[in-house]
Amino acid sequence: MPIGKGNGERVMQRFQLEAVLNQRKITEEKIQKEAALINRALAGGKVKLMECRKAKDIWAEELRERQKEGITASESVLYLGFSRILSKNIEKQRERVAELERKMEAKRQDLNEAVKNRKALEKLKEKKEKAYLEEVYKAEQKLVNEISTSRFGRTVTQMLGKNL
Repeated sequence: MPIGKGNGERVMQRFQLEAVLNQRKITEEKIQKEAALINRALAGGKVKLMECRKAKDIWAEELRERQKEGITASESVLYLGFSRILSKNIEKQRERVAELERKMEAKRQDLNEAVKNRKALEKLKEKKEKAYLEEVYKAEQKLVNEISTSRFGRTVTQMLGKNL
């Protein structure tokens, strides 16, 4: 892993899968943005569904009030026809919301997979960095030991030289 600079200094080699890791980060961010768009559409769809239901309830209440007052058969047919249209709109909106929920769940799964893939590479990168640091530490220890041994040898030689 280490590369010498020529002067005995060690430098850490670039993580070989850095480009892959960067691509996985980009992919994860893209999926997050897509999920956010779907989530916004889903929230809007749910609001619209509530509004459709509320409109139908208001319409039904108005029909009941009109029926109490007495309405003609043709007016009753108009109210019921419009009520059916509102019911169809509610059903279509419910289907849209269900479809958006399915898309959101699929996007959530895609995002979980992307996060898992990125984290796996990050873990590998950390492992490589840790191995490199351990190697550097061992090399430094070896150097310190060599220096200590050399100094001890000189000291012993000097002491022996004085005693002679």
